[in-house]
Amino acid sequence: MARVFGGKLLRLSLVVCWLGVSPRRVHAEEQLPVVNQDAASQPPPSETDKPSDASSEADAGAPPKPCPGCRHTFGAQALWVTGKFIPEVSGRFDFHRWFWVDAELGLVFLLDPPPGEDRVVLGSPLTAHLVFVPYRSRIVELGLGAGADLHLLYGVGKGIVEVALALKAIGHVWVTPRLGLVGSARVYPVATDGLGLGEKRDGSRGLPVLFATGVEWGFP
Repeated sequence: MARVFGGKLLRLSLVVCWLGVSPRRVHAEEQLPVVNQDAASQPPPSETDKPSDASSEADAGAPPKPCPGCRHTFGAQALWVTGKFIPEVSGRFDFHRWFWVDAELGLVFLLDPPPGEDRVVLGSPLTAHLVFVPYRSRIVELGLGAGADLHLLYGVGKGIVEVALALKAIGHVWVTPRLGLVGSARVYPVATDGLGLGEKRDGSRGLPVLFATGVEWGFP
């Protein structure tokens, strides 16, 4: 009996020992979570690595342009007068959303001089107008202006100057942001005697309107 009891006790001891060791073996075989050594080794971002918003803040804080759609121009045009060819250079100073100032300077050529007449260049028109701009877009500009037209007729006689108060309607069409077409029509409600718009050489009367067309180059 003692031998049988001793054998059972030995088996029970072995079972207890196995139960005590098995949990430890399972826990030992469990893998611990691996820490990302690369992330841990990276230093925190410095102030110099952060994106700089200085330029955007400067743009946001900059004062807006007084007239974003305004552009100065320089161009060439021709006045349409019967029996004459009048090429001009023109320019405008676009200083405000509602106003600009334009100026013109040209030459007056006589196309069909009478017999015995050797004058070809009659003089030079010199004009300046203040233009009110009620409509302005990226492509089309429409204006109404008033100013002075001087006609320096040095080819006719020394010191001859004809002066007129001009009322002008003008339109600009921009084919590209820099290249545009211009057309205008003007009348002279008040003028000296030598300026008769629409008056032909034979004394007959035509339409008392002076038309002009041309091209221009725009720049900020």
